[in-house]
Amino acid sequence: MKFTFEYKTICHIRYALINSDHKVGHSFFVCWLLFIARMIGYLLRSPCAYKVVDEVLVVIPSANNKRSVQPILDSMRHKNYTCVERFYNFLPMGKIYFKSLLRSREFTKLYRSSSYEEKNMIRVHFDEFAPAREIFNSIGAFFDHNPQIKLLIVSNDHISVMRSFICQAINHGVKTLYTQHASVSEFFPQLIFDYSFLDGKESFLKYQSIGRIKGKVFLVGSPRFDVITQLERHESDLVGIAFNLLDQNEKILTLVRKLKDNGYHNIVVRPHPQQDKNNPDWSIFTNEGCEVSHPLQENPFKFISRLSFLIAGASSIHLEAALLRIPSTIFNMQTHNGNLDYYGYSKMKLTPIALDVDSVVELIKNPQLPNIETIRYYDAAYGTEYDGKSASLAAQFIDAFLEGKEEDLLVTLFEKSFEGYYVIKT
Repeated sequence: MKFTFEYKTICHIRYALINSDHKVGHSFFVCWLLFIARMIGYLLRSPCAYKVVDEVLVVIPSANNKRSVQPILDSMRHKNYTCVERFYNFLPMGKIYFKSLLRSREFTKLYRSSSYEEKNMIRVHFDEFAPAREIFNSIGAFFDHNPQIKLLIVSNDHISVMRSFICQAINHGVKTLYTQHASVSEFFPQLIFDYSFLDGKESFLKYQSIGRIKGKVFLVGSPRFDVITQLERHESDLVGIAFNLLDQNEKILTLVRKLKDNGYHNIVVRPHPQQDKNNPDWSIFTNEGCEVSHPLQENPFKFISRLSFLIAGASSIHLEAALLRIPSTIFNMQTHNGNLDYYGYSKMKLTPIALDVDSVVELIKNPQLPNIETIRYYDAAYGTEYDGKSASLAAQFIDAFLEGKEEDLLVTLFEKSFEGYYVIKT
């Protein structure tokens, strides 16, 4: 399998979610002006040469990605790996932006030939689209400069730069390994890795419905959930509200006030990590008497373990709450009516949807929890003898791969199901 650059391959998720994004972008001209300003900044501070890395390359560009992969790295015997956490410190972004500017005529042709919805999407995500081809080419050149790389490890398979790393690794004969960092959506691209460590059968079936799965798939739970087995639960009356970039402060405040009117005064709000990084001042909520959980200081599991009930939108945090046996509800805090069951949690009876604030209050009074079989459908390790050991299982496999003993481990530790995925022998 060889990949050539195509916008719909590399920027797959943007095209897949084109009708879900309600933002309006700047004008095309303003987008280019902002692009040039960023280019100047990158030319002043980004590296000019390609770095030499170890035989294992780990790309984890967000806190959630790192949370999924770091436990595996900590459990590996082999430590000959290089981690990439910030693309602009790793790739020659100044050169990439400059070359992209030289290709502006070609990119403008793409823009003009796009539909109205696609044009707006391109403007909203201009810094993703405009340099995409040169990022793809640059990552190809990076692999050319590092022929010693044997394995690429990632926990995100859909954002554009990650797609370029994955496709170019495959082009250069580098083996690829994927472990999830969050729940899977039907909008994700096909699973194309040599080795995929998925949370559970739900993820496998989602990917199977997307298209043919390439490589070996292992259902061993998720390394990011291993820490749950070490957490202690305490009785609490604390209600948590987790929100993200698309949620509206006014709708959250309305919810907070309604909860207080019904006697729920102990409330903690938790912004998305990117929001908290960009805007650490949450006085709009503290003035209402709310506590703030800062994602960069408190991991999601510790946050959830303090709660009696969790309220959030269409987020994988509901699965984390179910694993901790904390009841939750999906509630729309956006200005528009999006797909609240984005991950299928309500359909599979993992957590209910509350259509209005009164329904939220009713669910807090009469909480619902999923059964063990439902949770295990999402996390194959839950309640089994290898619960809390997902990272060590993945690490054992990577060590065996690097030692040329992959097939031996498959025989001794795993067994293949009739549906085509591997599970731990019991």
